[in-house]
Amino acid sequence: MVADAGVQGALERLYDSGVYVSVEEVRGREPVRRPGLEFATSAHDFDNPWLAGRYQARSGGSRSPGRRTLVDLEGIGSENAHWPIFDEAFGLTNAPAAIWVPAPPGYGGLWNVLAHARRGKRTERWFSHSPADRPPAGLRDRLVTRTTVLADGIWGPGIPIPEHVSPDDPAPVARWLADRAGAGTPALLITYPSSAVRVCGAASDLGLDISGTFFMVGGEPLTSDKADAVGSVGARVVCNYSMVELGMVGSPCAAPLACDDVHLLDFRVGVVQRSIAVGQDGSEVGALFLTSLLPTAPKLMLNIESGDYGVIEERDCGCPFAQLGLTSHLRDIRSHEKLTTEGVTFLGSDLVELVERVLPLRFGGRAGDYQLVESRGVEPPRVEVVVSPRVGNVDGAKVVEAVLAHLGSRSGAQRMMAGVWRNGGTLAVVRRQPQVTSGGKVLALHVAPDHTLAGAGGTSDPS
Repeated sequence: MVADAGVQGALERLYDSGVYVSVEEVRGREPVRRPGLEFATSAHDFDNPWLAGRYQARSGGSRSPGRRTLVDLEGIGSENAHWPIFDEAFGLTNAPAAIWVPAPPGYGGLWNVLAHARRGKRTERWFSHSPADRPPAGLRDRLVTRTTVLADGIWGPGIPIPEHVSPDDPAPVARWLADRAGAGTPALLITYPSSAVRVCGAASDLGLDISGTFFMVGGEPLTSDKADAVGSVGARVVCNYSMVELGMVGSPCAAPLACDDVHLLDFRVGVVQRSIAVGQDGSEVGALFLTSLLPTAPKLMLNIESGDYGVIEERDCGCPFAQLGLTSHLRDIRSHEKLTTEGVTFLGSDLVELVERVLPLRFGGRAGDYQLVESRGVEPPRVEVVVSPRVGNVDGAKVVEAVLAHLGSRSGAQRMMAGVWRNGGTLAVVRRQPQVTSGGKVLALHVAPDHTLAGAGGTSDPS
C-alpha cells in the first residue's frame, strides 16, 4: 500500500477498512469491535517492546488522572532535529532557557531538559509545579531526577535541580524572567498556556517588565484569549503539539494564521483526519487519528484517535520548517472530549469561550481565573463554577445566570444543557483557585473525583 499510495494514502485506506482504535478502545474502556472481530485492550498493549534505556513517565492528566508510559531515552535524540530549526525560526539560538513543568513522574520536564542537553544547550532553571521530593513523585522518580542532574553535570552542560513553584504563586518565575529581560537577554520559557498567563499576570501585578520574553507552550489549547494575555505584557507565545505516547507531532509556525498554527512533523507521525459525530445534536468534527512512524516512539500506534480535532491545510508559509518541505499545517486544535451531565452531552471545548472571555469581561479577572468542574457519580449531579479569589467580590447568582445565558444563546446541545442545568439547580459557584491536574495543567473543564468537590479549600455559593 505504501508503495502504491504513499504513507498517507496507506493509512487512509487502512482507516476506511476499519483499521483504527478509538479513544475509548485505547484506554480499555470499550472492547475493539469490528465486523467479525471483538477483543479487549489495555493501555499497555500498545507499549513499544523494543525500547532500550527507558523510564516510566506519567502523562499530564488532560483527560484522566494520568497514564504511565515507557519513554526511550535514546528517542529524545530524535527531537534534536526540531529544536535547532525552532531556534532559527524564532531567533532564540542564544536565548537563556528555563522550564516551568513538573518533575518526574511527569514527562515534560525531564524530556525538555534532556533534549536541550543532548544538543549542548543548558536549561538555566527548572521550575516545577509539583515538589520533586513529595507525592506524586515516588522514590524511583526522585532517584531518576537526581541521577540525571548529577550525570549531566559531569558529562554535559548541566541540568538544574527542580525548584517547586506553586501554580498559585508564579512570582518566582516572573522575577527570573524580569531579571533576564532587564539584562538585555529576554528568556525562553517552556510551560503550559495557563501557566504562561499566570506568569504574565504576576508580572503585571508586581510591576515587573518581562517584555521580549518568549513562551513556548503545550499540553493545553492555546486560545486567542490566552495569547492576548501574554501579548499584553510585551511577550510572545507559540505552541507545539505533542503527546507523551508519540513525542512531538507539530512544531510552531513562524508565519502563523492562528496562534496555535503548527507544522505537522510528518516524518515522525502519520495523521489521518476523519469526520466523527459528537454530542447529541449531530455535530461533526474533523477528528485526528495518529500513527507512530519512528522505532523509538513510546507507543506503537496505528490510526489511534487522539481525542483532538482541528483544521489541516497545505500551505507554504516560507518559514524555516516550510523550507524543509514541512508544508502541512494544523491549527485551531481542540479536544472533542465530552461533558455528560443529567443525560445531556456536548463538547467540553465549547466552554473555552465562556471561561476565558465571557466571564472575565463580565466580572473581571483573566483567562485562567474561571473553570467548570464536573463531578461524576454524584447525586444530584453538580457542576461547580470555580472563580478565583483574585477576581474580587462577585455575585454568585449573577455568575450562574451569565453561564446559563451564554449556553442558552447557543444552538443544539448547549441550549438544552442550559435548560437542564437551570431546572435542576446543577450549578454552584465556588471561590477558590481553579483545579490543577497532576501534570500542572489548568483546564476549562475539569472532571473531578467525587471527594474533591464540596470543599477542596474553597467556599461554596449554591446559587
